[in-house]
Amino acid sequence: MLAAWCEQRSAFRHFRLDRFHACTVLEERYPGRRHVIVERWRQQDRDWRS
Repeated sequence: MLAAWCEQRSAFRHFRLDRFHACTVLEERYPGRRHVIVERWRQQDRDWRS
């Protein structure tokens, strides 16, 4: 599983790696500090579960 930002859904999503056909690693990084991004992902996950 890979937790990542989904451009199509504008939300954090979980992706099964065994379903990937191809992958391109970009030099571009998501803007923001890591701990803030992780907290947003955790909050979205808590909201989804409730």
